Amino acid sequence: MGMTYVKAKVANPYKINLKINIRFLVDTGAYLSIVPADILNKLGVKSFTKRLFRLANGQHIIRQIGTVRFYVGKYLGESEVIFGYKKDEPILGVVALESLGLAVDPRTQTLKPIEMYLMVSLKTMETKF
Repeated sequence: MGMTYVKAKVANPYKINLKINIRFLVDTGAYLSIVPADILNKLGVKSFTKRLFRLANGQHIIRQIGTVRFYVGKYLGESEVIFGYKKDEPILGVVALESLGLAVDPRTQTLKPIEMYLMVSLKTMETKF
């Protein structure tokens, strides 16, 4: 099994006219996505919080968090992202993938639409289609 990369556009959810193309490594083991801080700054994305993360070597780091809109082909979604440092590879994590309604097909190493599930009460469900 190899790595999956995807080209996506990112935008500030409040200023969607400016979009920047990024090549992301799709990482289904990563909860949040990483977008380079310089790109987020160009888009005017503001950090709304900081979070503590543990690295694979056990070290702890603090990173800023913001929100972006992702565009992958005809799919779009919004997700929290980590403000990446210069040496951080752009990562597309599972929160963004779920927001986009996409999943990795490991056989083809491409993104495929997922079937979306909705749990509703049968009492409130309308049957007219």
